[in-house]
Amino acid sequence: FMLPPVFAASAQTPGAVGPGVTSTNPVASVDPRVPRAAGRPCVVELLHQRPWPQQDAYIDIDPNIIYMPPVSCPPPWAKIILKIDMRTTRRSVLDTLGMDLAHVRLFRSADTMRLATLSGIQRLVELALQKDLAWVQKDLRDLARFDALTANFCPTEELQESAYENLKRHILPAEVFPALTEASFRAAVQQTRLQIPGLAAQLVERVGVILKLRQDIQRRCGPAPVLPATKPKTLSDLSQLNLATKDASRPANVWAAELDTLLPRHFLATIPFAQLAHLPRYLKALATRMERAALNPVKDKERAGQLAPYLARLKSLAANPPKAAGARQRMETFRWLVEEFKVSLFAQELGTAVPVSPKRLDEYWQS
Repeated sequence: FMLPPVFAASAQTPGAVGPGVTSTNPVASVDPRVPRAAGRPCVVELLHQRPWPQQDAYIDIDPNIIYMPPVSCPPPWAKIILKIDMRTTRRSVLDTLGMDLAHVRLFRSADTMRLATLSGIQRLVELALQKDLAWVQKDLRDLARFDALTANFCPTEELQESAYENLKRHILPAEVFPALTEASFRAAVQQTRLQIPGLAAQLVERVGVILKLRQDIQRRCGPAPVLPATKPKTLSDLSQLNLATKDASRPANVWAAELDTLLPRHFLATIPFAQLAHLPRYLKALATRMERAALNPVKDKERAGQLAPYLARLKSLAANPPKAAGARQRMETFRWLVEEFKVSLFAQELGTAVPVSPKRLDEYWQS
């Protein structure tokens, strides 16, 4: 656990030896003073013997210093102290340093640091490609031709906005540069630019297919009804508790609920661009399951029992999503593996993108 940084310094008269600031107008101290924490501190040197430039020349110091406590210094940490030992007689240097220190930022973990850095990189690349991205937004207006398919589902403007954000997540850098250099930035801009041509048209085509399949399924199963609010009942016998729980957990329209789970209103905000290519197959599998369940409900119930443990795990993960980036990615992968398992159970003829079985799901979950 890292607390925000606290800075401490002491000043001495000109010519004094030891940590401090020397100037022609010395001060006795600089507040706040920081008491030392008990125990042996972990010390990491960030800079060493860097000379000040002449006059007001640019200080050639990389402003992006990534610091992590050594492996031999595990958390929790009481505080982090930035200690500076410098000597100069130029007030402008001190003023500049003071402004720079005001922008020091500490993160609670390497994950939050990486996400913040990545967010900054993505924003800079986006700004560098404003004109290219403006054409993407223009091309996405073609989504308006699906107005009839989005009625009572998602406003067209909202669909266009979420489609634009979906494409940005797909093309902007997904990892922090190995080195925060101009060359790395220019390479990222060029790589992003090369992905843009034709991408908006691909998304529009995929969304059109998805919305058409969704409409067909909804016509068969009907919309998910809005359940009326009921007053809480007073139970006269403990045996009624189990019945009340069963009634509360039973969905009013199983197929409509299944459709909403697979394709919620904000699906472009949660489903990556690459995964959209698989949505038509998942929707066709749902339509096939509906038809076969009507002919053989016993068999559908049997297969639903095989699926139930994995749906329960997904529900548990959604209720308490992991914080670590790696764990979140594994949760996302598991979600799509479950969708592939549905295809193998209820519409095997459609094929799966990857081999999937209860054994593979269990192994992935436990790994």
